[in-house]
Amino acid sequence: MRFDLDAIDVPAEPAGAPRLIALADIELAWVHPDEAKARKAIPVPLNGQAMAILQKQIGKHRDVVFTFKGEPIEQPSTAAWYRALKRAGIANFRWHDLRHTWASWHVQSGTPLHVLQELGGWSSYSMVQRYAHLAADHLAPWAEKLAQARACHGTYPSQQTDSGVTTRRAETL
Repeated sequence: MRFDLDAIDVPAEPAGAPRLIALADIELAWVHPDEAKARKAIPVPLNGQAMAILQKQIGKHRDVVFTFKGEPIEQPSTAAWYRALKRAGIANFRWHDLRHTWASWHVQSGTPLHVLQELGGWSSYSMVQRYAHLAADHLAPWAEKLAQARACHGTYPSQQTDSGVTTRRAETL
C-alpha cells in the first residue's frame, strides 16, 4: 500500500493517488482500486499508533512512506524479506499472513464481524466468517441460559407438563 505523504497535512491530492485525509478526528488512508483485489477503493482508518509511525516517515522520501535504502518498496516479498524471516527463525510465513493476524487480533478484541468486513475490504461476509471461531464470547449467554433453565425446572422447559410433572418424550429428527 502506498501513501501520499503530503496528504497528511494537505487535503489536495494528485488524481488517482492513495492519500491520507483527516475527517474530524479520524485519519484515513485509501487503498487505490488498482491495488485492491476487488478493484474497489478501500478506506482504512488509522489509529494513533499508525499515524505516529507515518508522521516519523515525513521527509524521508518525497513520494512514498516506506523505503529500503532510499528506494520505494514496491513489493514486500523480496529477498530481503525472506532473509529477515530466516534471521528471525520464522518458517512457513507469507506477507499476506499479516492480514490474517490483523483480522484475528480484531476479532479477539471484540470487533464485530460485519465491522471487520468493512475494515478489511472483504466483499462477502462468508470470507470474514473464517475468523468467527476466534470470538465465542457471544455464545456464553446461551450456554448459561440452558443451565438456568435446567436449574429452575430440573429438565428442559418444553418437557414440563402443566401440573409440573416431567414427562419423557421421544425426539424425532
